[in-house]
Amino acid sequence: MSAGYFICAPGKTSSAGNRMLYALRDELRRRGFAARVFDWVHPDDPSRTDARPWELDAAARVDDIAVYPEIVWGNPLGFRKVARWVLNVPGLLGGGRTYASGEAVFTWSPEYLSGVPRLRFDSVDRSLFFADPQVVRDTICTFVYKGGKCRDIPEEAGAVKITRDWPAHREELAELLRRTRVLYSFDANSSLLDEALVCGVDVRIVRPDRLDPYVPTDPFDAAVFPDEMETFVRITQALDGRDGGEGEGCYPGATRRSLRRRARLARLAYCITRAERFRMAEILLKQASVFAGERVKR
Repeated sequence: MSAGYFICAPGKTSSAGNRMLYALRDELRRRGFAARVFDWVHPDDPSRTDARPWELDAAARVDDIAVYPEIVWGNPLGFRKVARWVLNVPGLLGGGRTYASGEAVFTWSPEYLSGVPRLRFDSVDRSLFFADPQVVRDTICTFVYKGGKCRDIPEEAGAVKITRDWPAHREELAELLRRTRVLYSFDANSSLLDEALVCGVDVRIVRPDRLDPYVPTDPFDAAVFPDEMETFVRITQALDGRDGGEGEGCYPGATRRSLRRRARLARLAYCITRAERFRMAEILLKQASVFAGERVKR
């Protein structure tokens, strides 16, 4: 019997990485696997969360596979089989820079982590993002987000500022990009840049001393995606769970006392990196109330 997948998501619907975690769930389901997403920011929202870890029985933690993005420290849900999907540079947005020896590690791009299998979905929703020759391009936009603003540029005058939270809906973002002639981005690593290219926008990356045209360095390849997905399934299904729960920051079967101690550390780490990460600490506290005094047999 095939192992199921329990995918841990950070709850940011505006994040391409978060959308890809849901895309992984959907692809695994198409292939006949039981796959569920747990949104630790919205654990009670059935549109975002398929199952909650404190409602799982002990067998699920032994038999199924936890899939964590790189922003999650260790193995907080206590699964014996762990896969790690590196969707950005390890440690940049949170989480550790190294992983337990028994984890199956995959990367969105070798630029983030080399020496492990690549798994890359098409991050552009082409039903939303496309060029429309009937639309007049009369807009200049800027985008900062993760890049940080390295300098002021004269092109910003009168430009529309795209932020992480605006436009609020992706349909509105797509409509704006179809009207955009040039996008000046201080962030050189965002799926928004690929969405803009698909909409026919001239995308420029703002450097400290120049403007560079944006050229994707590791784009989605539909021809190799089936092989990448097959590799992911083959490697994760072969996990034996011996070492996936070991390593700093992991909680393979902690007691109530150790979970509370680690939860305090998790709360501090997540508050330092991203404000919404503190929700993981609450998960650990709930887990402690369920697994108090129990240890997962290894």
